[in-house]
Amino acid sequence: MVRPGDHGKPRQTGLVAFCAALPVLVSALAGGPVIDRLGRRRVSVASDLVCGLALAAIPLLHHAGALRFWMLCALMAVNGLCHAPGEMARHVLVPDLAGRAGTSLTRAASLYDAVSRGARMTGAAVAGLLVAFLGADTVLLLDSATFALSALLVLAGLRGVPAAEPVRGGPRLSPPATGPICARGTPTCSAPGCCSASP
Repeated sequence: MVRPGDHGKPRQTGLVAFCAALPVLVSALAGGPVIDRLGRRRVSVASDLVCGLALAAIPLLHHAGALRFWMLCALMAVNGLCHAPGEMARHVLVPDLAGRAGTSLTRAASLYDAVSRGARMTGAAVAGLLVAFLGADTVLLLDSATFALSALLVLAGLRGVPAAEPVRGGPRLSPPATGPICARGTPTCSAPGCCSASP
């Protein structure tokens, strides 16, 4: 709802959304070779830490009275730029982790997709409730803490996984983290463009 005197706020909201969304597209298109060169584990951890710090900076700057609109746009752009590579790095590890767990790739991909889609579907509703009861600043700090937890889990859980380390002998393309996951050359690879690069 736009109140009298708030005519600039919808435009500012749209600009913040644009600053958050455009870097996601850029990093998703250009991040594959970087992920393979640096290592999927490192990229995932670094992505979560940077995103967590960017989100935590918003309420901290707000409480300090130093938050400006351009700072908000810049922090959201940093969050968008770093989020996609981390998600992509985890996504392309699913075939390797399925093999290590002794489960079928179809089942692992289904579970990954179900959890990911379920979180996206319920996340907005849960966030709305939390903002209503706890306030936006507290929710942003909680969100920042979840990124830190994710970084710790990946740092510890993917230790010693060869596929999570930097690729030797030249970069391989890692596909954007969209669509089904399958390994090249397996019976489950039936849809064009759904294959991740083979390890």
